[in-house]
Amino acid sequence: MLAQLSLFVHIVAAIVLLGGVMGVNLLGGLARAAPDLERRRSIVSLGPSFERMITFGAALSIVTGLVTLVLFGYPITDLWVLATGAVLVVITVIEAVYWPKVGPRVRDALERGDDAVALKLMRDPLSIAVSRFELVLGFVIVGLMVFRPGWPGA
Repeated sequence: MLAQLSLFVHIVAAIVLLGGVMGVNLLGGLARAAPDLERRRSIVSLGPSFERMITFGAALSIVTGLVTLVLFGYPITDLWVLATGAVLVVITVIEAVYWPKVGPRVRDALERGDDAVALKLMRDPLSIAVSRFELVLGFVIVGLMVFRPGWPGA
């Protein structure tokens, strides 16, 4: 019963994490395409809610993932466990290192009314690539959780 509850909470946490990543990506696309400064500001103002979903979902996914791992008796050396951990680390690093440098600059430009700078930052190919990469990683985690692949040849 405890294992099932842990698994349920883990799945909910993963949904929250992926929902946050998808939401931020969707808002980013909408903000880049917005026809004027006010719409862009409105769209960007919704971002912090989704960013909190990512932070909360990632933390809860890690904790409940480890608990669920122990309760179900999965070895930590299984390929899918190691790969999932690596992907979560990459997402966490992106969230902790890259976006805190870019996000505040976009918000600051929008608050100053400098739409040209905000657009340049939002349309930066690196930021778009990092955002898409983060989204792909979110779906990779789902695939690893669902299919739980073993070591090659195992």
